[in-house]
Amino acid sequence: MIRGIVLLAGSLFLGAATTAHAEPVKLSIGADSRFSDNIKRSESGEKSDVENRIKLKISHKTDPGRCVSDFNADLAYGIYANHTYDPEPYAFIDWLGSCQIAERFFWDVTNETRDVVQNNTEPNTPDNRSRRNIFSTGPRYVWGVTPVDTISLSAQYENIEFSEPEERDSEAGIGSAVWSHLFSELLTGGLNLSTEHREYDNKEKVDRNTATLFFSKEFAATTISGSLGGTWLKRRFFSTEQSFNGWVGDLRLERQINEASSFYVAASRQVTDETSEFDFLFDGVTYTIEDTSAVEVSDVRGGYTRRFSDTSTLNLSAVATRSDNLKTDSREGRVAFNADYRRPVTGQIDFTAGTRVAYIDYKDNDTQDEIIGVDVGLSCQLLSDLDLSGKIGHNRRNSDVGSREYAENWVLVSLEYQIR
Repeated sequence: MIRGIVLLAGSLFLGAATTAHAEPVKLSIGADSRFSDNIKRSESGEKSDVENRIKLKISHKTDPGRCVSDFNADLAYGIYANHTYDPEPYAFIDWLGSCQIAERFFWDVTNETRDVVQNNTEPNTPDNRSRRNIFSTGPRYVWGVTPVDTISLSAQYENIEFSEPEERDSEAGIGSAVWSHLFSELLTGGLNLSTEHREYDNKEKVDRNTATLFFSKEFAATTISGSLGGTWLKRRFFSTEQSFNGWVGDLRLERQINEASSFYVAASRQVTDETSEFDFLFDGVTYTIEDTSAVEVSDVRGGYTRRFSDTSTLNLSAVATRSDNLKTDSREGRVAFNADYRRPVTGQIDFTAGTRVAYIDYKDNDTQDEIIGVDVGLSCQLLSDLDLSGKIGHNRRNSDVGSREYAENWVLVSLEYQIR
């Protein structure tokens, strides 16, 4: 019943949003062929195969108005030539929208779809992936009490579903009250109170209450924001009840160094049961924190972007995360680094190169894994709306456990056509 109401609300919202002025829909189709000499990424008995994918990309953003919507989707369907795996669908979707339905009264909708790794100790293959969908919707009331004081009240229904039955689905009701004060044109601060009740499909229930003070300060080329407070979390599973608490906070710095380069660095500490905000994208798939009931997460991440005078670009990103299960002594640590470089060779041809390194530490069995990926390639603009690209790459996993190790060489050829 609740899910039907949610879907109806989302449909009504989408219908209203489409009445707003909007940019043209961006639509492209494409095809990939990827050859691998170790398609299962196994330690022994390597098997070669080719995965052929058909791809569809959609992007649509409305202009500012009574209703706003921002939608991006990368969809694909893959077929393996030697039938190593069954045909595999892929989805990477983000949708963010809001409609003003009355004065001070808004209705918000968000949806996020990702292909996620189920078990971090296993390789990234179709057998070890699940599709996760996070949908939330609900009303928001914004009251400008004074020219410098604003109160915002919101209530959200959230649904998290996985395509694989062994993953835990959940539903949650989330309420928040935020007071924001404008101390100056460049300094904002306030108080954020939130409460959450979540129920998992295995009958586990988690209540989380959080109170934080927050601020945001803008300088000429720099923005600093952060928060500090506490979280109280209670977990109930049949007759078992456990309570946890701890301090939480975050700090983020963004700086535009010059017209050609910028960077950011962010740090966060949370006591939570829902850890999707600490995901990181690696090797084309999302890695998550596997413990979700009651965990203490410390996370640091950053990024750097540079555009050179010859129009070549460099993108760097890094993340370090440590999660401690508050119910047990389980702990997982992760460090990941990504670098991508693009340089024009001629007016229509670009050279590309990328490298990825991740370290994962498991306290449960005192083992460590190292995952490495490198690739180089060329991309060519055949026509104004038609691109051809090719890459060769190598992936490797080194581990304290021999059965986790693998080495893979691959070749990828892609064709993409911009319809509009």
